Amino acid sequence: MSSTLIILLIVIVFALLVTFIITLMMPAAWTIEERIGVYAGTKDIFPYLNQSKQWRLWSIWSGPANADIKWTYNDIPAGLGATQQWQQLQSSGTLTIVQSNEEESIQYHLDIDQQSFIVYGQLLLAPTDQQTIVIWTCRSELNSFNPFKRLQSAALRRMLTEQMQQSLAHLKAHSEQTAQKA
Repeated sequence: MSSTLIILLIVIVFALLVTFIITLMMPAAWTIEERIGVYAGTKDIFPYLNQSKQWRLWSIWSGPANADIKWTYNDIPAGLGATQQWQQLQSSGTLTIVQSNEEESIQYHLDIDQQSFIVYGQLLLAPTDQQTIVIWTCRSELNSFNPFKRLQSAALRRMLTEQMQQSLAHLKAHSEQTAQKA
């Protein structure tokens, strides 16, 4: 074997080892919090959060970029136990509302790709004098030392942050439109 080939193999092994060590140092848990002020009351906003079919109106996940998604829902239209499932070529998942407090908050459990990733989320409505602040929190814990899962988890966090911001902007537009009609 030539010395060039041996050096190349050593460099590749070293790079893989460094990558593995870096992924082990990546946090296994993360939390995202995004918020937006909405000029609408909690009664105008809450149905968009509490009814699983309403998520399609404001969530970026159901926009034109995801036209290939097949959506299904269970028999519970709103509140505790309301579920939406999606299926597309590269992924699938289930979002289930696990707690619902009328015109205050919902909590949900998001299972992505048959428990490859579990995300726990909350949407909280905080009314002020002139608007309602919608606070969306997502958290996930990865119980794996698999370096590829850790890299995927970091990518999921970045992707969710952007998608939450865009979805909140859509929720704001829909809720304010609903409030103006009332």
